[in-house]
Amino acid sequence: MMFKRFLRDLIYICALTCGGITASAQTTSFDTEFLMTFYAPLEAQQIDSGLTVFNVIDGGTVKGPKINGTILTPSADWFQTLPSGNFQVDVRGTIKTDDGAL
Repeated sequence: MMFKRFLRDLIYICALTCGGITASAQTTSFDTEFLMTFYAPLEAQQIDSGLTVFNVIDGGTVKGPKINGTILTPSADWFQTLPSGNFQVDVRGTIKTDDGAL
């Protein structure tokens, strides 16, 4: 499956360089701002061959110029390997900031 996708992409690139297909690039720009560093001690649990759950254990913190606090339990990451070979990550958790906000 991955070889077919590679071959298709290679043919498309060859067609572009030979002038057979014209393509226009779409650009998107956005600004970013550093908020915090996220530290979460994890405990991994393999559910099956495609799904691993990383449970956050006590001691997780966030520190930065915008947010400081602790990561509350229960929190977890679900890391799933899809049949295509791609990965899907689902992260859920709650941060309690130093000023008491959730």
